[in-house]
Amino acid sequence: MSRGLADTPEPGPEANITNEETEEAIQELFSMVSFLFAKVDAVEKILGHAIELPESEAADRKPLKGL
Repeated sequence: MSRGLADTPEPGPEANITNEETEEAIQELFSMVSFLFAKVDAVEKILGHAIELPESEAADRKPLKGL
């Protein structure tokens, strides 16, 4: 018999996470993702202007390049 199946692990200190802590972590994650999305959007606009493409053409090319 495998030792891993016979032994039950003891819960670690992270086992006592409350719903409030989980919600706060999720909110923080969403704020980070939205911040990064805004930065990526700004970089796309800058690159679109740097190579002298209108934003509509840059948006049209996005699916072809997989971005």
